Amino acid sequence: RLSILPDDEIVSISDIYAPAWLYENEMHDLFGVKVKMMSTDYHGTLYRLKNKTPYRKETAASQPEKAGAQRPGNVAAQQPEKQEEK
Repeated sequence: RLSILPDDEIVSISDIYAPAWLYENEMHDLFGVKVKMMSTDYHGTLYRLKNKTPYRKETAASQPEKAGAQRPGNVAAQQPEKQEEK
């Protein structure tokens, strides 16, 4: 587990462990972690994402978890509409 401030950078380990370039690019694209000195840097384009850094805490907290999910407290969306009988 890694805990860093939003503006902090970490140093790449891809010169020690070559396959790390993939994980480092994933951390950058999905969480917004800044990694310097990567051997292979996709500059945020490894994945085609609708939302930039979707798993970053402040980004994830601002969006519903699943498609069609409603935010807590949205009572109107939680109760189905009653249909009138004819």
